[in-house]
Amino acid sequence: MAEQNETAKRLERKYKLIAYGILTAIIVGMAIWLTSCMAGTPESPEEKATQDQQSKEITALVCAESVLEEYLISPASADFPLYDESMVINNGLQYTVDSYVDAENAFGASLRNNYTVVLEFENEDMESYKTLYVELDGEVYVDRK
Repeated sequence: MAEQNETAKRLERKYKLIAYGILTAIIVGMAIWLTSCMAGTPESPEEKATQDQQSKEITALVCAESVLEEYLISPASADFPLYDESMVINNGLQYTVDSYVDAENAFGASLRNNYTVVLEFENEDMESYKTLYVELDGEVYVDRK
């Protein structure tokens, strides 16, 4: 009789472990399914267009920063702000970047310098561009407008 009780208890524990394992697998599976459903939500055409435009503006901003570094006394010290949509104005293939850079002057003091750079890209791929205008702290370095 004691032996039957012991066997019954072992079977009961075994079934409980199996049930817990199945329940855990179901919960994990549902969590993965829910995550994949949420991540796979298609973007609306408006969201896609906004993302594409922001991507182009960021490309223009990075190119403008690269151009501007040529006119800084200490380009290695340049600290540019993060992208903000108010910094970049798009007009077809022409982008105007108005922002600032913190950089060291000839005496090693870090100063904030306002700048404007106008770039014209050759095509929508934005692989090459012409610099049309560069102004750094009120001084115009390039003016091909």
